[in-house]
Amino acid sequence: MKLSSLTMTPLTIAFHAAFRHAGAERAETETVIVNATSGALEGIGEGCPRSYVTGESVASALDFFAEHKQAVLGLHSLDDIRDFIARFQPAIDANPAAWCAIELALLDLFGKEQQSSLETVLDLPPIEQPCRYSAILSAGTAEGFAKQLAHYQAQGFTQFKIKLSGDAARDAAYVACLRNAGISPSQVRADANRLWVDAATAIAYLSGLDYAFWAIEDPLHRMQAEALAHIAQSRNCRMILDEYFLRRDHFLDLSENGPWIINVRVSKMGGLLRSLAIIRHAVTAGIPVIVGAQVGETSILTRAGICAAHACKDQLFAQEGAFGNFLLTADPCIPSLTFGKAGILSLHPSLTKPGLGLEWQTESPLTRSAPAAPSTN
Repeated sequence: MKLSSLTMTPLTIAFHAAFRHAGAERAETETVIVNATSGALEGIGEGCPRSYVTGESVASALDFFAEHKQAVLGLHSLDDIRDFIARFQPAIDANPAAWCAIELALLDLFGKEQQSSLETVLDLPPIEQPCRYSAILSAGTAEGFAKQLAHYQAQGFTQFKIKLSGDAARDAAYVACLRNAGISPSQVRADANRLWVDAATAIAYLSGLDYAFWAIEDPLHRMQAEALAHIAQSRNCRMILDEYFLRRDHFLDLSENGPWIINVRVSKMGGLLRSLAIIRHAVTAGIPVIVGAQVGETSILTRAGICAAHACKDQLFAQEGAFGNFLLTADPCIPSLTFGKAGILSLHPSLTKPGLGLEWQTESPLTRSAPAAPSTN
């Protein structure tokens, strides 16, 4: 394959409603899209730079692209991509979402050129099972939380992830909603988004809620393996590592036989190939995996996440994302990969089509105004 053009473009799409958690609030996407062409074939990729996750921004993604564009234009095969990842590891570590968008565009293009699905390109078996996604409840008002929860229950969801707000009264109201709805704590995990500075404070706060979440995600300001393990032991739960865990060498921070679960988000990890390497390591080590998503992903990253989840085998504990047009005012992909009742995304013909199996709607109204999100996001 010989690339004839390569572009990166910012993409803004308004949400139907703002999404909140303890670290940020978002009312629109913060995304970059890469178009790669080879003759008449076109590949599409997506990355979601997040300053509070990896320190990236749309501007830094564009800078990375400008610096490495000529080198990427010289990539002709999957082996070339792997070699690029090895040679430019420090740059990709600092710009994972930017590289993710480039890599996915190339993988889409390779698949179209070979008339092979994404899984075939990556030497994975075909997808034969539907995906089941968790309900994600954002940290808004207690009334809003109750409405979200009622909606998800009516749709038949059985797995729930709640975003703690850090406001004890509000979080207690969330827990009361869960209890009143008859939802077992064994089906609920809580994302703290790095709310607390130390283990003692985290344990005291969680104990005050008096709810036995089966797992807690990112409770402390920074990665402290011993303190995180202590929290998990105290609360008799698992510990999900998301923003603490960005690349494969972070396995070195983990104690053996710990309470760990890795949250793999393809954009955060720096692309699908790096995500798959992390998943293979986790599966071999017996560490469970959650395949997560950045808020505001289009179907491009949803498709990549499906591939990652498929590679987890029986170590996949939960899957997040596939909000599609439920959250976005316009998903620019056909089809829009969106979960249905009970959070199930059924097997879709697009999963066996060449590349990502998606059609990009170039004429869609992709940029729309939305209420400004806080500058901290």
